[in-house]
Amino acid sequence: MGYAVGWASEAEDDIDRIARKHPVSASHILDQIDTLAADPVSLSRPSSFPHQDFQKYQFFVPTENGQLWVTVLFLYLPDEATIEVQGIGVVEL
Repeated sequence: MGYAVGWASEAEDDIDRIARKHPVSASHILDQIDTLAADPVSLSRPSSFPHQDFQKYQFFVPTENGQLWVTVLFLYLPDEATIEVQGIGVVEL
């Protein structure tokens, strides 16, 4: 069962910030979020402190000069049909 994707304002700011620096990588991140929405139960795991209320999905994406280690934090919404992206963190490698 696929889920719809909602975006918290902080997550929208995060993807905008990433897109300004790495536009192609941001596109890959959006593709991975679509993949996550198709099967979030098997692709994610519980987050740890300080984000204990979220699920997380982690993956690598290429950049022009290396790669990014990406963590997407999300919640299942009460409608049981939507995940809401809460934030996107990246580490440049």
